[in-house]
Amino acid sequence: MSNNFPCRETQFGGPRGNPRKAAPRRGVSIGRRKLRQLRELVAVTEAMAKEAPKFEGDALEFFQSCYRNETLPIDTRLMAAARAAQFERPALSATSLHLNTSKTLEQLLAEKAALASERGISLTTRPATIDGEVVGSSVGSTPE
Repeated sequence: MSNNFPCRETQFGGPRGNPRKAAPRRGVSIGRRKLRQLRELVAVTEAMAKEAPKFEGDALEFFQSCYRNETLPIDTRLMAAARAAQFERPALSATSLHLNTSKTLEQLLAEKAALASERGISLTTRPATIDGEVVGSSVGSTPE
């Protein structure tokens, strides 16, 4: 007779294993919550035992692959869908633009130049270069 029970007490019912009680005792009942937790734990350990392939994509693609994967639990897929929705359909936000139209561009540049000279910041321009060679005229000079 093979012993499929973890200990003698559960095999024959008594603490000493009374052979007169040949039928095994019914084990301790497990509640539904504990059973669900154990099943989730088994699923996680089985998934962790397999080596996961390296994901080659950004966060949005990862979330999309999660909520499209039908083998994942529904709560995981819902969480991934909610996170992906933030990127797929961004919320509109109100923006305002304040334009100061009372001054011309030359006046604004002159104010900034005066402020920079007061602070000791030099506003000299360097010549435009491409691959280390000077090209054209420097920024700020007038074309001839």
